[in-house]
Amino acid sequence: MRLLLLMDSLNGGGVQSVMLRLAEGLRDAGLEVSLAVLNDNGELRPRAEAIAPLLELNGLHVASRVVVWTSLRTLVHYFTTAGFGWPLYGLRALLRDVPGVAEALRHVEPDIALSATTRCNMALLAAGAAVGSRAKLVISEHTNLSAVLESKLHEEGKRRRIARVVGGIYAGADGVVTVSLGLRQDLLDFLGLPPNIVRTIYNPAFEADLQAQAARPPEEPWLVDKELPVCVAIGRISEQKGYDTLLEALALVNQERPLRLLAIGGADKKRHLELKKRLEVRCANLGLAG
Repeated sequence: MRLLLLMDSLNGGGVQSVMLRLAEGLRDAGLEVSLAVLNDNGELRPRAEAIAPLLELNGLHVASRVVVWTSLRTLVHYFTTAGFGWPLYGLRALLRDVPGVAEALRHVEPDIALSATTRCNMALLAAGAAVGSRAKLVISEHTNLSAVLESKLHEEGKRRRIARVVGGIYAGADGVVTVSLGLRQDLLDFLGLPPNIVRTIYNPAFEADLQAQAARPPEEPWLVDKELPVCVAIGRISEQKGYDTLLEALALVNQERPLRLLAIGGADKKRHLELKKRLEVRCANLGLAG
């Protein structure tokens, strides 16, 4: 069986690591796996190249004008049915992504294609429709879409139009996978997807060297010095992770029992760096600094 896994980048994020772990497991199970990446730059590139053939979609030559035309026609259909409610930057990204993904489907001819992240999901489904791919198209969602849009768009009407676009495209999937029951319910409520195509499969949690890593003594002084309990938060510093809520909770606990917070996760974008600064100020105001 031939599989194609579509990723947005190789930048070392959690979703990207999960997809590579999955690709590795599928390869070891004897399946023929190919990786397609919208943006092939990133620290995970050497690992990806060691796992499976890597298609770099930003450099993939789209040989057929028919692929380009049918991709554009498919996107126009989706957006006109939703009243052009999608932000222009999102439309530009799809116009850029879909022809390359369509060409990858033609090139690999997979039995199953799997994507992760909303951008990749929409590109895969639009591309599959554009070229009439026979592959089973399975998409996976790792974020709470309604919460993400609510944090970015204050106009409810615009959020509904976007949900109509995404829901219309997602409904064409052969399967939709969420990584938690809460995300599944969000897709059912927010996008109106039929329950029979949405199922929950949790992220693969263990790698071969996990036990060896767990046996190593910690290097962080706070984890060696047991003077105060330590709360460990793992995840990049971004709005979705809810660090502001965590700080409020820790401030309440700190009134009864002093403790420390160890946050493990980077801030890789300008807005995340700005959030990191705001959280540091918040820590000081709540008496959690130092």
